[in-house]
Amino acid sequence: MYRQYGQIPFIMIVSALIIFVLSRIGGVNSRTAITEFSVRKLLGATSGNIYTLLVIESFYISMTSVLLSLIILDLNIFNEVVSIRSYFSPPDIINLTFLVASIVFVSVLTGLVPAYRLSKIDLAQR
Repeated sequence: MYRQYGQIPFIMIVSALIIFVLSRIGGVNSRTAITEFSVRKLLGATSGNIYTLLVIESFYISMTSVLLSLIILDLNIFNEVVSIRSYFSPPDIINLTFLVASIVFVSVLTGLVPAYRLSKIDLAQR
C-alpha cells in the first residue's frame, strides 16, 4: 500500500535538528558580530569597509558550502546511509554558469542585508 522511500523521515528529523541548532548558534554569533562591528566603527571603519568585508566573507562561506556539498554528494557513503540513490554527473557549462551565478547572488544577498543593519548601529547605545 505504501512505498518505502529509504530513510526520508530520518533525514527530515535530522535536518530539522541541524537547522534548529544552527539558528541558535546564529543568534549567539549575531550578538558577537554587533560588538565586533561596533569596535570596527569606533576605530574608523566606514560603511563601505563593512559592506566589503561582509560580502567577501559571505562569498567564502558560500563557496566552502558548495564545495563540501559536492564532495558529500559524490561520496557513496552518503548514498548508503540514507538509502537514496543520487547520481552525480560531471557538470556542463550551463550548470557551471548557473552554479557560479547562484553563488554570487547568494553571497551578495546574504552579505548586504547584515552589512546594512550593522552599518546603521548607533554607537551611543552600545
